[in-house]
Amino acid sequence: MSVPLKLVVDTNVWLDYYLDRGPRHDAAGKVIVAAAGERAALYVTDGILKDFFFLFQQTLQEMHRSDGLAIEANLAASIEETTWACLRNIMHLALVVPLGAGEVWEAFALRSRHGDFEDNLVIAAAKRADADYIVTADKKLRQRSPVPCLDIGEAASLEGVA
Repeated sequence: MSVPLKLVVDTNVWLDYYLDRGPRHDAAGKVIVAAAGERAALYVTDGILKDFFFLFQQTLQEMHRSDGLAIEANLAASIEETTWACLRNIMHLALVVPLGAGEVWEAFALRSRHGDFEDNLVIAAAKRADADYIVTADKKLRQRSPVPCLDIGEAASLEGVA
C-alpha cells in the first residue's frame, strides 16, 4: 500500500463541500470522499476550523435571508447546530495541525513573499505536516505559496485521489 497524499484543506474547500454553492461542490466532495476511503490524508489548522465555523454560519444565514426568511430563534438554533455538526464531521475527516510560536514566526518570515498572515499560517502548517499540497480556491495563496497548491478541480484529478 502506498503512502497517502497529505493535503492541507483550506477553509473555502470545506465550505464548498458542505454548501452546494456551485461547480466546486462536486470536486470538493470527490476529494473529501477519497480521503475518507484512505486515499489521501486531510489536514486542517485551528484557524481553518475557526474560520469555517464563523463563515459557515454566516453563509447559511445569508442564504436563508435571500430566500426571504427571517433568522428567528428556531432557525438560528438550527443553523448553529448544523454548524457544530459539520465542524464535528471535519474533525473526523481531518487531522489538526497545531499552530505554535514556530508557525507564527514562519508566517512572519513569509511576509515578504505573501503579505496575508492567515494564509502564511496555512503555509507554515503545511510545512509542519510535510504536506504534499495545500488545496484552496485562494488564487493569491496558490500563486505565492512555497508549498505546492492546487485548486479543488486539480486536487480531484490527482492520481492518489481520483
